Amino acid sequence: MNALVVGASSDPGRYVLEALQAVADSRGVDPGGDIEAAADGAAVVVFCAPTWDPERKPLGRHQPHPLLARTVAAARQAGARRFVHLSTTAVFGPDHPGRIPESAAPRPRHAYERLKLHEEEWLRLNRGALELVVMRAASRFGAGDPILGRLLKRLERGSLRLVNGGRAQRGFLAGPDLGRALQAAAARGRPGATYVAAGFEGTWRELLAMAADVMGIPPRIRSIPYDLAYLAAAARWLKARAGEECWPNLYAVDLLAKNHLYDDARSRRDLSWSPQVGSYEEGVVDLVRWYRSQSPGRSTEQATSPSPSGSAGGTSPTSGEDTLSTSPQGK
Repeated sequence: MNALVVGASSDPGRYVLEALQAVADSRGVDPGGDIEAAADGAAVVVFCAPTWDPERKPLGRHQPHPLLARTVAAARQAGARRFVHLSTTAVFGPDHPGRIPESAAPRPRHAYERLKLHEEEWLRLNRGALELVVMRAASRFGAGDPILGRLLKRLERGSLRLVNGGRAQRGFLAGPDLGRALQAAAARGRPGATYVAAGFEGTWRELLAMAADVMGIPPRIRSIPYDLAYLAAAARWLKARAGEECWPNLYAVDLLAKNHLYDDARSRRDLSWSPQVGSYEEGVVDLVRWYRSQSPGRSTEQATSPSPSGSAGGTSPTSGEDTLSTSPQGK
């Protein structure tokens, strides 16, 4: 199997390229590269480049995203056999009661959810002779996740306020497990199938409390009522202009406040895949190391060792409040 990963420098791209290179002749290309030349000779194209940004108000409705359209055209021109598309479980929407089965009809409410579902629908109509396989992945757990980066920043500053205390249950998927899931979809996915990769289950509060322990800071996690957070986010969304960052927005409030549990038994069975990372303990140190690497002046040792003052890296807690409460810009 000769495979091409589009978005190879993204965190999902790095993980799937590593998984593919272990079993097949594979290469990667980024959005700024020559996708058309890279696709030449590829039997499988895996698309995991970022398209829509959940932290920004969309610039109208692009049908489809230009990068996705370009990649599909390149794959068809090159005579590729299969197209694997990384989507998200966010397309199911925030209002499904109980555990969401893979067969559940998507009910997207927010702009980001609708845009990601539209990508899937557009692909089914414009795939040509390509075998389309869609992978809906749960929230990523680990390095490179921008939402976790924001939450860790606020936690380190001294006080983090989460909707309903961050106690909602949800699925978390580690980066290496996502890479292996996409590799399995490329090799064994049924043409036309849509799969779900749900990972392990936990809460934002548990994850952030464990991260605080690794960072050597007190886990000051407070609660804000859902209605208050949602109203503040709605006002923020109305004020934001198209293309502007809007955080926390309505999508973020529901992402952090509501249960998001998935039944991915069919996907595990069909793809002969299961997650290998089953708890926060197996990746929280790498998560903190990545977060600290984003801050200038942080050393690798500071990424995992508390300072004598009890605040990691010597950072002193501030009186800042969590981005899910009152800050208009989310900072």
